Amino acid sequence: MQLSEFDYHLPQELIAQTPLADRAASRMLIVDRAGQRWTDSQFRELPTLLGPGDCLVLNDSKVFPARLFGRRTGYEREVEIFLLKPLSSDRLRWQALARPGRHLQP
Repeated sequence: MQLSEFDYHLPQELIAQTPLADRAASRMLIVDRAGQRWTDSQFRELPTLLGPGDCLVLNDSKVFPARLFGRRTGYEREVEIFLLKPLSSDRLRWQALARPGRHLQP
């Protein structure tokens, strides 16, 4: 499996910039794996989808601006870097992914 298999185009206008006034109206994608169907819904419908014994896992992690863009010296092609986690307590060294990643020097 290649990391590039996870690349996809996401139009900027589909990325929420602020929460909706009515949070229950937030969009939700329902995936029926058995029937291989995808359905658009709203978060307010979640209680009707859960049954006895179901487990709901919540993610309250924070997002930090981890996407950087630049250009290599002497090249026109743009380089994109994703910061993954700090490697030093002063946060000056990071583990990162770069695209394109060939021939980059630290």
